[in-house]
Amino acid sequence: MITYAQESFYCEMNKQACSYTMYFPMLFDHTFQLERFKKAADYLFQNVPHLARKSVSGFWRARWVELEGFDSEQLFSCYRFSDGMLESEEEFYREALKAFQNLEDTRIDMETEAQLKFKVFADEKQRWTLVVLCIHHSIADGRGSMQIIDVLSRAYESAGGQEKLPKLENYRKVPVHALKDGFFTILKRTFRQEKEMQKHCKELFPTDLREEPRRENFEVVRLTKGELEELKEQYRPWNYSTNDILVYKLLKVSSRLGSGEPDEHAVLNIGIAIDHRKDIRRQILSITNYASMCPFYMNESDIQDLYKVKKQLQHFKQNAAGVSFSKEFLLLGMVPFAVQKKIFKGDVSNTIRAMSCRGIQTTNIGEITRHIGDFGSSLRHVEFIGPAGKFGMPIISISSYQGELAIYFRRTNDTTGICRKVREMFEEELETGKGTRDYVQELGSAI
Repeated sequence: MITYAQESFYCEMNKQACSYTMYFPMLFDHTFQLERFKKAADYLFQNVPHLARKSVSGFWRARWVELEGFDSEQLFSCYRFSDGMLESEEEFYREALKAFQNLEDTRIDMETEAQLKFKVFADEKQRWTLVVLCIHHSIADGRGSMQIIDVLSRAYESAGGQEKLPKLENYRKVPVHALKDGFFTILKRTFRQEKEMQKHCKELFPTDLREEPRRENFEVVRLTKGELEELKEQYRPWNYSTNDILVYKLLKVSSRLGSGEPDEHAVLNIGIAIDHRKDIRRQILSITNYASMCPFYMNESDIQDLYKVKKQLQHFKQNAAGVSFSKEFLLLGMVPFAVQKKIFKGDVSNTIRAMSCRGIQTTNIGEITRHIGDFGSSLRHVEFIGPAGKFGMPIISISSYQGELAIYFRRTNDTTGICRKVREMFEEELETGKGTRDYVQELGSAI
């Protein structure tokens, strides 16, 4: 079955609970040629045409409809910084991102425009160029978006040598293996275990708080390759991966948030995105959504025990059934979209809102370097900024490029400053025990 059901979900929930436009800021050096990049975009749209279409509600499901008079040139907006304003690559990147964040039209309206567009920033001497790919989650998850960037890179490089590129075939079907995997386990967990766990999830943000709409906000923490290695060294005795460490730090942040009397039964919830491309047995283009969110639960009273946290994470990795989320979409896809919309506006929207106040969602797309080309060596840096929730806690996006880690905290309607607060707490947790194993070993010595 093609993943239309998920696309219908994003079409409706984009209005209800989240801002599902994602961003990939890509920094290029002086050798970058924008016209070649535009030719690469033309090749992409010719081969994956639904990327350049709008979403229209139909009786059965949302449909992709051609945009009248579509011209890929319209998807590019260009801005220039005055000569002499910026003296270094780092300063340019920082100021260009700030300028991007202040734009009013970065989010994508699924029902009126194409599902991706480009914001281009350059200094007058063209020493550096920042191209921000704005892409809607309806057409691709983080890994699927990286495939788009890789196609752009290959087309960009071939445009210089006028090489003929092959016709692309994009795969948008849910893997059969994923449909068969652990069906009854998924049902049991979805309808019994998760409902029970959610009752005890600690409230991190007031569920009933009404906030006035405003532009979205994102905060970022970056770690150099050396800083990341130092962090991993602290947790080497417990064999923590980079993502294990980040989840652990977010558990510590969650424990510090919220209010009320301590509850020995309180449960912390970190949502972890699971990618199902491992279930596809051949190398194919899969610009679609194969990722889904799976909750990782941990008793608040256990988070000081590093051995117990690691054991729980290992169990999660072995049994994570994020695909249950996809199966629910497939079941919804069997009823008309009009019925789906009522479900989305009711129980689904309320559940997403409630859980956004009782947990932190994370998406780690890993080392981007492994998945994309470098545009003829002109690409200097790239990061991933995932969706933004409209309620509760910020959504956290994690990526690395050439060993450097970027962690973004993103939310809309953030009148309370929760985005900055969580980022500052996270930085404080990163500083805990920095440069030594002593503090970490003390925490883990209870077992």
